[in-house]
Amino acid sequence: MIGHLGTSFGKYDVSLESVVQIGFRDQLAEIVVVTHDVQEGNFRKALEEIKNLDAIDSIPSILRVL
Repeated sequence: MIGHLGTSFGKYDVSLESVVQIGFRDQLAEIVVVTHDVQEGNFRKALEEIKNLDAIDSIPSILRVL
């Protein structure tokens, strides 16, 4: 799954600072992604693609830090 995330973000020039998987329960894992400074539009395009991946159950929160 992490490879698919990297591919989707890379396709839209979203540079990843870190990717951490936290636990695994009931066939679900929580993944936290921190990006470098990126263009908002590119991030949103990547996120839309990621939301449509079969393995994604939900994206419960997105925090934008300026």
